[in-house]
Amino acid sequence: MNHTPEISFENGMLRALEDSDISRLLELYQQQVMPGQKALIEEEQAKRMITLAAQMASQQRGMMWALTVDGQLQGVLSFYDWRPSLLKTQIRLDVFNEVGLDVQKSAVKKCIEATSKKYHLRNFIYQWVDGQPEKNKQLMLEVGFEFNAKLRDLWRTGQDSYVDVEQYNLFLVESEQELN
Repeated sequence: MNHTPEISFENGMLRALEDSDISRLLELYQQQVMPGQKALIEEEQAKRMITLAAQMASQQRGMMWALTVDGQLQGVLSFYDWRPSLLKTQIRLDVFNEVGLDVQKSAVKKCIEATSKKYHLRNFIYQWVDGQPEKNKQLMLEVGFEFNAKLRDLWRTGQDSYVDVEQYNLFLVESEQELN
């Protein structure tokens, strides 16, 4: 049973990751831009990612959506560190390089709107790791996130190396139905 809801938005769709996505995931994750993380290089890694996505959704610990445009997988949008009792989650944007800012913004907005309605989430967190594309910060600001903190040397990139993390938050009040 699939516990990840499909979310349609202008120009695309967010859907559950599937086994048919394996080769495209491997291709996309060669462009991985998370500092300190290695690219997916083995089919088994992509399979584990899909299995993890299904487990997270079934246990309401998080969700991973395949961002598709014209039926083609273009990236992965994830909610993790999902805390239902606190109505909060963290967002991660992976390999969104091949789609424009408007598509990215529509995907993030619709995902937040859908999960705030279905799961009553109200506190969305995005952590930008120094070394990721600057456009990711701009995207989140345009969606409505606000800068809240700079965490020095929080993200480990190697044996003895660390980089800063900037935290952005979006807090929804009960009466908000859609993002601007």
